[in-house]
Amino acid sequence: MSNNYSDSAQELTASRTLTEETLVQWIQWFKEKEGRCPGQDDPIIWIKNEDNSWTEAPNEKWHNLNMALRRKSRGLKIEGVSSLLDLIEKHHLNDLSVTQLIDWIRLFHEHEKGKRWPTQRDKTVWDKDEKGEWKVVPHESWNAIDASLRNQRRGLTGVAQSLSIFRDICGLNDDLTEHMLLQWVKWFKEKEGRYPNTTDKEGGSVWIKGMDGKWITVAGENWNAIDQALLNEARRMRKIKGAYSLLSFLQKHGLVKGPAFLKEEKIVQWIKWFREKEGRYPATRDETVWAKNEKDQWIVVPDENWGAIDQAIGKGARGLKIKDAKTLLGLRKKHGLVDDSPVRTSRKPQSGKDTAEDPEL
Repeated sequence: MSNNYSDSAQELTASRTLTEETLVQWIQWFKEKEGRCPGQDDPIIWIKNEDNSWTEAPNEKWHNLNMALRRKSRGLKIEGVSSLLDLIEKHHLNDLSVTQLIDWIRLFHEHEKGKRWPTQRDKTVWDKDEKGEWKVVPHESWNAIDASLRNQRRGLTGVAQSLSIFRDICGLNDDLTEHMLLQWVKWFKEKEGRYPNTTDKEGGSVWIKGMDGKWITVAGENWNAIDQALLNEARRMRKIKGAYSLLSFLQKHGLVKGPAFLKEEKIVQWIKWFREKEGRYPATRDETVWAKNEKDQWIVVPDENWGAIDQAIGKGARGLKIKDAKTLLGLRKKHGLVDDSPVRTSRKPQSGKDTAEDPEL
């Protein structure tokens, strides 16, 4: 924007007709002088002279300018703008960056001595001056920031739907959440062109994307630590059902392919079907896992064998968390499926007792 406002204050305000460019310059000067954007209740409009001194614009107030914008008077017929706030947002004069918001959240946590993170109920936004002393960010509150996120204002379009969600996806939380991890995974895929794994150097960086398209690392996080948290159900990861590792989390959300999740009840049914078909219970050396379809026909469960199932039980892998059983034999004993006396094979299920849904193929 060319600076046509270095003339005297009297010349700038002599005409009652105003332009959008004039108002934008006044807003910028106010922000330079006061460290914030003006509100309609602010009484003074500042003008910066050629010698860098400040002068009040005579006979002008922000309230009157706000009314002129609302009424489309004084030549201010600006499309999509009906208030001072609209004009400020149109020209991104009061935008918040992801980096700035993250800094404020971390500083709040530091000021509260790590006891808690800010919520929409909190008022004070803390910052530090050049000497490292605490100072309050004027005319900011966490409730207003939360509202800006919810309403996608102040440049916060498409970032998060609330302050709590923003904290989640930026890792500014004591716990990990499913929403947080899924967003991190998507950002990692966007930046690296692949999904994260635990073999990356130093555990692999966790990335978040700023509104300006710049990438920011989540401090103190890596994918190996996340994998361990899922495995050990740490940081409240037990709330994420069906995921016991980073790989299983990706599988759960259909992002990568891998061995299907297993359920104890399903394995028990397969054991019963195997005995019905073969006349004995399965052992780890057996390859074929039998099942029945809706027409009561025998089918082979693809990509399964009893050795792999035994390993999954032992490792607690593929979604299996079986109590009192660490092997295939242990699972059979748990359910009383250990009598290997000869039986007639391929018998029909009696009164639906041994009937199950179609296997998860």
